[in-house]
Amino acid sequence: MPPRLVAFPLTISKEPCGVEDFSRRLVAAASDLNDGNHYVTCDISSNWKSIAKTFWKADQIIYNLPLVAWKRMICTPLITLAFAMLARRPVILILHEWRSLHPLRRLLTCPFILASRSILLMSPTVKQELQQSIFGRMAAKCSLIPIAPNICRPDHFVVTERVRQIERVTKNSEIRIGYFGSIYSGKRPEILLDVCQLLRNEGTICSVIYIGSVIRSAAGYEDQFAHEITKRNLKDCVALTEYVANEEELFAFFEHIDVFVFVLPEGLSAKRASILTCVQTGRPVLVSAPKDPAEFYHHLRYSALIESGIVSFIPQSASIADIGALVRKCYANRNAKPYVINYPIWWRDTANAVAHAAAQIDGRFSASRQAHR
Repeated sequence: MPPRLVAFPLTISKEPCGVEDFSRRLVAAASDLNDGNHYVTCDISSNWKSIAKTFWKADQIIYNLPLVAWKRMICTPLITLAFAMLARRPVILILHEWRSLHPLRRLLTCPFILASRSILLMSPTVKQELQQSIFGRMAAKCSLIPIAPNICRPDHFVVTERVRQIERVTKNSEIRIGYFGSIYSGKRPEILLDVCQLLRNEGTICSVIYIGSVIRSAAGYEDQFAHEITKRNLKDCVALTEYVANEEELFAFFEHIDVFVFVLPEGLSAKRASILTCVQTGRPVLVSAPKDPAEFYHHLRYSALIESGIVSFIPQSASIADIGALVRKCYANRNAKPYVINYPIWWRDTANAVAHAAAQIDGRFSASRQAHR
């Protein structure tokens, strides 16, 4: 098979979301495979001539969804999809979320699902959600790939003024509960406020540090979350970092966390890269238990991480009091060592899985079209 050009449409954002960052790292990892193919990103916020040129040269188009930046440019991604279809380029979709998406974003994702020759998912949970939707018949096009960590523990940390501000806010706290990642209703970040309030009522000086930014939504979640903090009278013991651009500053923030807590309605699933970052800090990680034991069967490295015991589970039926007790228990045993993740190998696995899926799709033109390029 002759070399293929595989294009990944995305945007260049000042504050890239996890999916956009994943796309860039995937292109870099796939390029390192040296499989003879060419993997490139295509900025759809550039001029149309440049987009059309890239799409015409490409043998395959791989979309990563959902991209937060595309919430503000509804028409442009759909036009690029039309480009791909008119040029008869095979489309592959890497879908990170489904049921947790806002209904409008699910609606805008539908054309990409229908146009895709193959749909790649990180989690059996997301696959099941898709099968239970109107796209149940698309199951034959779905396959699972392993996720890789977006972030690797740096050799040194950088203490900025923002980090010092967090230190000042939480310096008197006995237990500092941590949350990492985008803040939106699907991850139930307000539960940490309830746990903090409970512990404070029990006499423990507790604070919550949210490392990440609140995702703006049509439903106004940003204001809702601020209201949740205010109504619990926790403004003085809750810190929010906003977006953190570099790993050195990020891990400096992590130094001020005692226990990470994630209360996820669907339980821990194989799409959660934030957990892969947190286990590298050496802090206890407390997360909702997976609902299905088979959730990680396709991801041997994630399975090994869980089996190591570095992650503690919150039962699905746990109350706020139960979670509070688990936080105390994790805090008392907070001498874990940072979990070592072999970053290049994890990404090689992911890139190989995507490259394999792409190889199953005939993205080659006829001999005559190839000759006229």
